[in-house]
Amino acid sequence: MNKKIIIFLMFSIGLVFLFLVYNSITKEMSKQKLLESNKTLIVGRLDTLRLMQLAYCDAHSEYAPNFNALFEYMRHGKYLKIKQTQNPIDGQINADTVFLNPMIEVLGKPDLDLNHFKFIDAQASDVFLMEASKLNENGIELPVFEISTPIGAAIAKPLKVGDLNSANTNGNWK
Repeated sequence: MNKKIIIFLMFSIGLVFLFLVYNSITKEMSKQKLLESNKTLIVGRLDTLRLMQLAYCDAHSEYAPNFNALFEYMRHGKYLKIKQTQNPIDGQINADTVFLNPMIEVLGKPDLDLNHFKFIDAQASDVFLMEASKLNENGIELPVFEISTPIGAAIAKPLKVGDLNSANTNGNWK
């Protein structure tokens, strides 16, 4: 009788241990999936913000210093585009300056809510950090910007687009 109780207890302890191991593995896997989906969302938003900054710089010869200035330009600014056409009769190329809506040209939609782009995740818990400056490189002043995730955001490694120390508009996730 005593042996049966010991075997039952050992079996029960083994089941509890097996459950705890299984539970810790599935928690880690779901955490990794969440981090990866967060990274995909963040990279998408950073890439869109980069496109907005490039359009802003085309119009103002500098990058937007904050989200308010960037979003104001996107909503009410004008995106300059030079349209070239060739005369089929004499082959002469004509250039025409056209001012377009940046929301349509950059984002493809005129009525997007831009405010969600400043938030890192769908819960609007953290806001991207944005900074713009000028960099003197070989006697030439170049506009630079950097948009990054704050330290402690729900992502494995901090992500950013642009760089305040070099004229680079790429992201660090590539």
